[in-house]
Amino acid sequence: MDYNFIKNIIDNGGETLTAKLEKATFKTGFYVSLYGFEKAIDKNNLNDIIKTIKEYQEKIKKYKNNNYFIGLWIYKDNCYIDITKHIESKKQAARFGRNNKQLSYYDIKNNKTIYLNNYYILYRYSKAFNDYRYIKEFTSVKDILKDIKLKNKNSIYHYIYNSIEDVTQLLNDRYIIILDHDNGDY
Repeated sequence: MDYNFIKNIIDNGGETLTAKLEKATFKTGFYVSLYGFEKAIDKNNLNDIIKTIKEYQEKIKKYKNNNYFIGLWIYKDNCYIDITKHIESKKQAARFGRNNKQLSYYDIKNNKTIYLNNYYILYRYSKAFNDYRYIKEFTSVKDILKDIKLKNKNSIYHYIYNSIEDVTQLLNDRYIIILDHDNGDY
């Protein structure tokens, strides 16, 4: 197979490829990298880039579904290559990213990277299930305050916990917010 097209991909800043090394054509959803399948290679080292693409191509051909792809992107002098999964749901993409120790994932429709460093999750207590039900994620306290009206905005910090196990108070109507953050083990 002629791999000259890889040089064009590098020159254009990157691409997401199918197992047949064709351009992925999704217009919506998210790309999330699979843990353990990420390499940074000098962008001028075309031989190692092609070798890694071939290796990842063989791996994604083994998956039963076709939701796995080869991602290439350029940052500074490196070509980053990974196995990435296409996921339609933002919530599932964030969860898959966290489970795969990712710092971020890619929003296809909005052409932007979504970072997973710190995030806040709003839960509502359900008496019927005696459990907390997920409502929404926020990326900052400012975003929380846009959705939740409090007389004293500084009181929001009394309702943010590091884990559900730490909860001793409940926000109005039995809501809680959990600060979740990556532990830096990358």
